Amino acid sequence: MSDASCFSAQPNASQWTVILGRLKQNGSNPNEVTLNVINITMSNLAGHNVAILRLASQPKLSNYIQPICVDQGTSTFSTRTKCWVAGWGTGQGGAEQVLQEFQTSVVECMNVSSSDNICTGPVTLLQVRHS
Repeated sequence: MSDASCFSAQPNASQWTVILGRLKQNGSNPNEVTLNVINITMSNLAGHNVAILRLASQPKLSNYIQPICVDQGTSTFSTRTKCWVAGWGTGQGGAEQVLQEFQTSVVECMNVSSSDNICTGPVTLLQVRHS
């Protein structure tokens, strides 16, 4: 699953690969696996910016590659609910090179529809490094 805005309206699956288990943007990633994409399905529902990528093979699960649970649209995320965010983000010197994770809380969505989004409190890389 990915953000649909990463793809054109008619994406060519053969031009894409999925990299799983990557910890560092550069350098050695011994637990990394690269898989070919054989199909990309874009959501046709208004307000749902989701693309589903079908992989050519099933990845072998490890400490670095794990499945996630996808909500069926029935969960409610109340304000102050604890959650985790992860990504490389952008620091003072550019993109972070090692995957960052941080625990934060759900907040009220101010400028977007809360039915289509889960909003969290601000996350800074200074907080991530010291968590």
